[in-house]
Amino acid sequence: MLLLGASYKPNIADTRETPALPVASGLLKSGADVVYHDPNVPEFAVGERELDRVERVEDGLREADLAILLQDHACYDPVRLVASRCLLLDTRGKLAGENIRHL
Repeated sequence: MLLLGASYKPNIADTRETPALPVASGLLKSGADVVYHDPNVPEFAVGERELDRVERVEDGLREADLAILLQDHACYDPVRLVASRCLLLDTRGKLAGENIRHL
């Protein structure tokens, strides 16, 4: 499971009140393997557990079964996200209007 964006707002490093924390916490409690990508956040922990950071979003998308777009950072190109092989959950509405695969 790949979380895209760990910060509170786009294009910043501030993780206070980030939606990524409760999402990651719930996923971890359910037994999911969770990693994250955020160009602005070098470290991200859920309680005592430090999540692994994916350096290149392309690598993370290639390895993940599901990616959850939690923050719409400028580096997240909608066309590339939609073209990835993994399923995407867009919580930001960034992919609206893109050529989206429907289940």
